[in-house]
Amino acid sequence: PVLASFADSKLKVSGKRMIDTDWYDPAKNVYTLKTAEQLYGFAQISKSTSFEGKTVKLGADIVLNEGKATDWATNPPENEWIPIGYQTTEVHFKGTFDGQGHTISGIYIKGNENELYLGLFGEIYRGATVKNLKIKNSYIEGNQEYELRGCTASLAGRIVEGNVESVYSEAIVVSTSKMTGGLIGMVTDDGNSRISDCWFAGELRSTTNTGGILGGVYGNKKVMCVTMENCLNTGKFYISDGSSQIGGLVGVVQQLGVLDLKDSFSAGTIVKDGSVKYIGAVIGCVAKNKDVGNSIARLERVYGIKEFGAKLVGVCDGEQVLKDSVALYEQNLSGYSGYRFMKLNFEKDWVIEAADATPFLRSYSGNKMMNMA
Repeated sequence: PVLASFADSKLKVSGKRMIDTDWYDPAKNVYTLKTAEQLYGFAQISKSTSFEGKTVKLGADIVLNEGKATDWATNPPENEWIPIGYQTTEVHFKGTFDGQGHTISGIYIKGNENELYLGLFGEIYRGATVKNLKIKNSYIEGNQEYELRGCTASLAGRIVEGNVESVYSEAIVVSTSKMTGGLIGMVTDDGNSRISDCWFAGELRSTTNTGGILGGVYGNKKVMCVTMENCLNTGKFYISDGSSQIGGLVGVVQQLGVLDLKDSFSAGTIVKDGSVKYIGAVIGCVAKNKDVGNSIARLERVYGIKEFGAKLVGVCDGEQVLKDSVALYEQNLSGYSGYRFMKLNFEKDWVIEAADATPFLRSYSGNKMMNMA
């Protein structure tokens, strides 16, 4: 069933998929979704409701499309996803979304040049939190033409003063957008945002301003801060000829943006199709703008592999502060060497489970809530 007030929706759902909004009661503050139909309904309702002060939980793993995401570039699946908090200036998602360790799989997005922010969420906005979620077998493609506004990622196109905690993604992200991330396209505007305990293990096919976790920090001529802590990238990058500002964790920091990056590691790999400028093992570029001043990146206990980028930061015209942070060859960051050269918290947050393995987040190990098996 579909509420009459949503009957004119632009939600692109084909075939036999129905949209279930019966679960939504404006008087309640907590909702639990267990079906694909309910999740589609959530995206629908988010067009006119911010969910501020409310929590939406997943009560089961949800499959939006069957089949293999690796086939969807040329053979799309039945159902196309429209992001939660989709493309409106009046309504943004401001609630809490708690995946409770469940998986959403089968996300398919084929964006066009008029769509700004693409991902499972369009935006995570001012006080919103998304946490405890896995994204698998998904394909997100963005082709936005808006200058410095088109953003594509698997979790969210854009964050404004929001929080992301314990999210894993192995999605395929294909993009010619201005900013592209494995998890988040861009963090922008004023205020503070936080990204913690996140892991990207998917595939990025992109051009400029691309990062394994985050495409870019864009201050928009306002001093704003993004804190990233305990983040990991093991994804594979395919970068087009003529691209620039590619980072293992973050593509670019610019326009008075401030990035505090701590206790994080990128072991991603890169395939370059021609000439690519400003590749960093962790950050592609920290920029200076002559009209507004420096952007700043502060790295503490952050590591990357030289096979991806020779330096931690590809190019820095702004400010960078490095403490116990370095790019080394992968063999020096694996097994016992990893313990020797890295000052990550191996007792609490990180683990190396094999002699030839690089570190990964302990919260994703064993039979815990966020087990990725």
